[in-house]
Amino acid sequence: MVTDYKMPGKNGVELIQAIREIAPATRVVLISGFVDAMGMTEESSGADVVIMKSANEVLQLVRAVNRLSKRSAAKQPARAKSSLKLKKSSGS
Repeated sequence: MVTDYKMPGKNGVELIQAIREIAPATRVVLISGFVDAMGMTEESSGADVVIMKSANEVLQLVRAVNRLSKRSAAKQPARAKSSLKLKKSSGS
């Protein structure tokens, strides 16, 4: 699954948490322009891969999807830390 951070009604971290509850092995890529400003990492967001929006994001996304598609399903997905869990999408 590929998601952005800023969306109407729910941010990407909240969406990832909901997906992890339903299907914890789902591979998740978070793409955002807020990666640096919010200090988003795989650990803090719960995503398997975090990509900063840029001119190279398509190439980075293709590489990330290729890596994740080869990853063993037995590997535990990342879990979001509380630092980003509480931030709402409004104004972020």
